[in-house]
Amino acid sequence: MVKKASRAIKAEGADKAHTENTFVDRDLYIVVCGLDGLVLAHGANKGRIDTNQIDDKDADVKAVVKVRCSLSAGSQASGSSTNS
Repeated sequence: MVKKASRAIKAEGADKAHTENTFVDRDLYIVVCGLDGLVLAHGANKGRIDTNQIDDKDADVKAVVKVRCSLSAGSQASGSSTNS
């Protein structure tokens, strides 16, 4: 699903890919955020697109978006790639 969404975003842009349900498979969905926490695509909630979720917390009150953005920024800076 990640590869399918990635190909669609590169080919068509996040907005068009999202409207074609590229980010949803049964009860699973993909969220695409910029490194600043801005939601670019959201498979479960279109209302979150173009909102900044950098301070969102999970059930354990961990800043999950901030942590993921930080990890992604670090891997980009080191030249690493996360092709999962």
